[in-house]
Amino acid sequence: MKFRHIVLLGLSFFLLFSCNAISADKRNLARLAPPPPTPLLSRSLGWALVVSSYAQVFDLPQSDAVVLGYYRRDTIIPVSERRKGTIAGDSTYWVRNQGEEPGWLKETDIKIFENEAKAKTAAGVSPK
Repeated sequence: MKFRHIVLLGLSFFLLFSCNAISADKRNLARLAPPPPTPLLSRSLGWALVVSSYAQVFDLPQSDAVVLGYYRRDTIIPVSERRKGTIAGDSTYWVRNQGEEPGWLKETDIKIFENEAKAKTAAGVSPK
């Protein structure tokens, strides 16, 4: 009977210290690994590559807005915001660009990347 209590007590201590060691390792890993960039933490949404022949730039994120300009295919531009809007009754997403022609682009005309180097690689341009 005593032997059984000693074994259970030893097993209890072992489990207690094992759990403590595991949680300490997780706390250390959490302190060491920085969180990935997200739209909530970073000022920019990323970089956009124009994938359609031309992407029109609108003054507002809606289809009846004024066209301010356009970008040609394979143009790479910084983008900062994404909003849901409508085109002919269908919902779509709009992206605010910060390039030479600032305004709103339809997300269907672009592809978003987390950094400029990845956008350049996708466009077939050598990143510098």
